[in-house]
Amino acid sequence: MPINDKQRAFIAEYLTNGHNATDAYRKAYPKCNSGHKENGCRLLTKDNVKAEIARIRAKMELKSERTVQSIDEMQQAAYDLAMQNNQPSAAVSAGQAIARLYGMDKQTVVSQHTPDQPQGQEADVLNNLNKQYKLRLAGTAPDSPTEGKAGQGQAEAG
Repeated sequence: MPINDKQRAFIAEYLTNGHNATDAYRKAYPKCNSGHKENGCRLLTKDNVKAEIARIRAKMELKSERTVQSIDEMQQAAYDLAMQNNQPSAAVSAGQAIARLYGMDKQTVVSQHTPDQPQGQEADVLNNLNKQYKLRLAGTAPDSPTEGKAGQGQAEAG
């Protein structure tokens, strides 16, 4: 089934607004007064919409000479450098960027391993960051590995 003009507008907005299906639907279908989230998510499950998004992403990657893999490698290098320099905040930021890159910044429940889950070193990094995040939320983790030294261990504002 071909893409219609409203779907094309939705896809364009979705790809430029940080992948927010709700806002993309709201802008592509301005006369719709409710159900933006549900309808946006529904559109993302349609085969023709998924195929068009994949086609445009591939075109964008070729044009920019950037791929998910190249960005992943840059973020992994940033994480490694941050860890070498004892900068946990920078390491967390790099880990979060990797998570966003793979769409893992959304709250989901995964009950078993699937081929789409990260494996190896990437999985270890993300698991470690997740543990650190949970400890911080619980208030049981130090702000840095060198807590207690002068000028260090202060919580970030944000």
